[in-house]
Formats: sequence, C-alpha cells, structure tokens
Amino acid sequence: MDVKIIAVAIIAVVAVGGGAAAFTFMDSGEKDQTVSISYILNGGTNDPDNANHFTADVMELKDPSRDYYTFDGWYKESTFENKVTILNKADGKATVYAKWTAINYTIAYVLNEDGVANT
Repeated sequence: MDVKIIAVAIIAVVAVGGGAAAFTFMDSGEKDQTVSISYILNGGTNDPDNANHFTADVMELKDPSRDYYTFDGWYKESTFENKVTILNKADGKATVYAKWTAINYTIAYVLNEDGVANT
C-alpha cells in the first residue's frame, strides 16, 4: 500500500504583550497568517466592522464613535504622530490609537426677565 502525506498543518497560538496572534503553517511552503489588532479607543466605541483579526493582505479601518467628540483618526502610537487608515498584513500585529477632539458648544441663556439673551 502506497501512502502519501499531502499536507501537514501546525496551528500555534502565541500570547504576546496582552494580545494573541494565531499562525497557521502549511508544509507546502504556504503561510496563512492571521494578524491581531488591538484598539485603544480612548473613551470611544469601536465600529463593529473593525475586526480583532484579519488574514487579507490589507484591512481598512472604520471610524469609531464617541458622544460630544469628533474622531481625528487612527494612529500607530499614543503620541498621535503617524496616522493610519489601512493595516497591512506584512506589518504584523498592530495596535492603533483613536484621537478625539471635543466639540465646543455655545450656550445661550436668559439672565433677566426682559428676555435679553446672554452668552
């Protein structure tokens, strides 16, 4: 009886810095890499379309939301120096930081009975 092994898959999950990255290695020389993403939302709520992992070559980041703030973009670092809109699988595990600007409101109120508005 002639027996051949066509493919062998080894799946490993490695914990790295509070996150996890999962990799699947095939003996055929192919590598299907799953890249994990950490979102630092700084008080916001993530868009449900922003996945925690991706396997495509690139992933476009969706805007999160936060009441009373305008979203100013995703950044690669907490100091908001390098803005990013797309993640590349080739870059590996990613952490992105949400930057926000508070919306300023003007409030008018009536101080006295003559109906004159003061701001």
